[in-house]
Amino acid sequence: MRPYESESSQVWRPFGRGGTSFPSGHTSCAFTAATSLSLSFRCAGLQTLFFGWAILIGLQRIYTGAHWLSDVLAGAALGISIPVALFAARKQGVSVTVVPCGSSGLSVFLSINL
Repeated sequence: MRPYESESSQVWRPFGRGGTSFPSGHTSCAFTAATSLSLSFRCAGLQTLFFGWAILIGLQRIYTGAHWLSDVLAGAALGISIPVALFAARKQGVSVTVVPCGSSGLSVFLSINL
């Protein structure tokens, strides 16, 4: 259930009707992009810009009533941890390929040479 659908601000059902609220997909995508770009471009000014943009997207999702704070924090955590893990794996020699999958997803292929 999304915040704007509840009877009051005290009602919280994270996995209610449709399950589309947790985690925030918009925030997850924004932080994935910000983290990936920040790991690629080691410039403090650009990193501030990238993460500032992602934070604003998360705040906008809360402000408009599309998500709870917990949804946005979970989306941000996913958006940061996945690129960090993939970049770390790539540094260790794991071949990482990310390709579009359907209209709303990505597939990640890992190749490990033993």
